[in-house]
Amino acid sequence: MAHKSREVLENELKEARTKIVVGGTYAHYKDPKHFVRVTTLGFQEAIDKLCVVYQDLSNRNLIFVRDLTFGSRSR
Repeated sequence: MAHKSREVLENELKEARTKIVVGGTYAHYKDPKHFVRVTTLGFQEAIDKLCVVYQDLSNRNLIFVRDLTFGSRSR
């Protein structure tokens, strides 16, 4: 599988940043009463999949990475 160009990756990040705020607090997609803080956006290197890195606000030692999908509710 060919990788996306740097220009395409930059454009995907730019678009994602119009929809999600790095440093923002969001309701967790599985439990809307549970909140997380977005720490950064990035790509799963092997497949160039846009991902979000977030920290669990009830246990700050827990850091998660998942595919970025939109639909989370901001707090």
